[in-house]
Amino acid sequence: MFERILKKKDDYAEKHGLMGNADDYHIYHMRLIDYLVGFLIGFALGFVVVMIFFRVVIFAVTVGAVCGIPAIKYYRKYRKEKRQRDLLIEFRDLLEALTTSYSSGKNTMEAFAESYQDLLSLYGEKSDIVNETRIIIAGMTNNIIIEDLLRDFAERCGLEDVESFTSTFESGLRQGGDIRQVVWDSRKIINDKIEIEMEIKTMLTEKENEELKSLSAAIENYGNFFAQNIFIGASGLLLIQTTLQENGYNVSLKQLALFSIPMGIITIILSFIQVYIYDKKITANKGGNK
Repeated sequence: MFERILKKKDDYAEKHGLMGNADDYHIYHMRLIDYLVGFLIGFALGFVVVMIFFRVVIFAVTVGAVCGIPAIKYYRKYRKEKRQRDLLIEFRDLLEALTTSYSSGKNTMEAFAESYQDLLSLYGEKSDIVNETRIIIAGMTNNIIIEDLLRDFAERCGLEDVESFTSTFESGLRQGGDIRQVVWDSRKIINDKIEIEMEIKTMLTEKENEELKSLSAAIENYGNFFAQNIFIGASGLLLIQTTLQENGYNVSLKQLALFSIPMGIITIILSFIQVYIYDKKITANKGGNK
């Protein structure tokens, strides 16, 4: 059911590799547990936000359920990107193992076979890189040239670094270059890139820290000045009621809270928009620094 709801129309044809048994990393196939986790994340977010501002359980459950459906889509995207990031790290370790094997005088078939054993002990039989190495070895056993096997892997994984390595590897084989050096250089480039990306993701500039503090204070003020009036007994409501009564308007706290609900909703929406825009700004700035 979820698959039909979330299915996107596109012309992309899923690839299964030259051996017909490989994964396409452009697509993440959700399991039942993935659907459940994605839905629960969206549900929890919607439920908690509504309960904080309104404390109406039925309304919170409804909003949570509505938020849960689109959350599955974003969770699928997150899982796909995480799988590709993990694959890149594993691929770096494959290159390191290949470098060691080539340095000891192994040919390509022997180097991949030895590297397979190293990766198997490091990541286990179910890891993506172990499966891909197994496919490459099976392909070479069936007389498929290594260039075609690596190119097929590069197309399926969707990683620029793997595509770049494949091109360099092919060129080195054609020109009779030092394959060990080619593999080592590619491994170093990928390792440096991974380390830089990790630093970029975890590092905020001094200006960004100040902007984040200002945004946090602004969101807090939105809640103090506007959203808090939804709660009966809030100090703001008591002040408003007293002021109105002094001017001849007899209103209850319940009435004031009900009249405050539209402003509370607007406050929530504007807060989400402001935070979303700031998040996109930070992401764009860090993407430009890569």
